[in-house]
Amino acid sequence: MTPLTPLGSPRSGVDSGNGGTRAGTLVQDPEAGYARAAVSTVETSIIVPTRNEELGIGSLLEGLFETAPPQASYEVVLVDDSDDSTVERAEAYALVGRPVVLAHRAPGSRTGGLSGAVVEGFRRSTGEVLVVMDADFQHPPQLAWQLAAAARVGLADVVVASRYGPGGSSGGQSGLGRVAVSELTRHAARAVLPRVRRVRDPLSGFFALRREVLTGGIEPSGGFKILLDVLALGRWSTAVEVPFTLAPRRMGSSKAGVGEGIAYLRQLRRLARLGAGR
Repeated sequence: MTPLTPLGSPRSGVDSGNGGTRAGTLVQDPEAGYARAAVSTVETSIIVPTRNEELGIGSLLEGLFETAPPQASYEVVLVDDSDDSTVERAEAYALVGRPVVLAHRAPGSRTGGLSGAVVEGFRRSTGEVLVVMDADFQHPPQLAWQLAAAARVGLADVVVASRYGPGGSSGGQSGLGRVAVSELTRHAARAVLPRVRRVRDPLSGFFALRREVLTGGIEPSGGFKILLDVLALGRWSTAVEVPFTLAPRRMGSSKAGVGEGIAYLRQLRRLARLGAGR
């Protein structure tokens, strides 16, 4: 696993003149082999890990573009582990100047699983506020902007879209078994890591944070739950939760399985050994 080292100054690039966004033509990063859009510093980076989302990636990007606040300064960072045409469909937006940064990880370089993809997105991003969300439409695009705004104005260091507490719901989660597993893993995290108890939904995959939270170094544990690493190891003092209802999955299927369950238990053990969150 590659540690997340303190982030340096953002990249510089080309201003497309498209409202408040900064985007340019696709360029090639010779060191990593990643295609990306050349960008300048933006206020908000929305990081979306993708895997075989060819049927829905266009709709997701359009939803983010359409709900963006007027004159918003932002980029959408896609870290793609797909074996289908997701990368080509996303590239089409970057090539016409839309604010899309694309990092395609070829087989053999997809280290760290989903959390590793998010960390790669952190590295590739330039925003002062970072939003993490899924590509399967369970996370509404318009809420991404609300999370970003709350972090940007200093309401909190970490802003979590929460399924728990007043106004929240995990109704889009399919099957009683998955709901039960979700509850069990959530309670386990809060029991093992006392600092995490300050957040009702520490396993949410939909959240925003200020870039400073990542300074000091975070090593992703290789599982699905990168927010748990952020809460346990990040530099934050305040967190708020915004209630939301997890929508039914419109595209694709869940990437979770027995292997991810084992990875989650290892993640908890590692964080507990580090004494994180105490």
